[in-house]
This record gives sequence, C-alpha cells and structure tokens, in this order.
Amino acid sequence: MRFIRRGSSTFQNNVMIKTGTLNQPFAVRAAAGYFRTAQGRWGYLASWSMGTAVRPI
Repeated sequence: MRFIRRGSSTFQNNVMIKTGTLNQPFAVRAAAGYFRTAQGRWGYLASWSMGTAVRPI
C-alpha cells in the first residue's frame, strides 16, 4: 500500500495508518489508524475485509 505515503503535507502530518494481512485460515486485509480533525482532536478508524479460505494447491 505504497500509495498511503503519498499526499499533501497536511495528510502526511495528520493521518497515521497501519495495514496488515493474514492468509491462514482465511484471507484477511486490515487497516487501522488515527487522524487529526480540523479542531485538533484525534479520531480513529479501523477497517477489515475477510475473504474465503485459502486452499492448498
């Protein structure tokens, strides 16, 4: 997710995101982090997506 490191300096200084993936026993992708609001407060975010079981070839 190299695109996360792109963006304006405002984005770079006010958003922190960590991503991750798992493959066993299910495919899972996740992102979580913090962001600063226009009022200077902090908010948080979390998102994940589960796929199907990974089957051996």
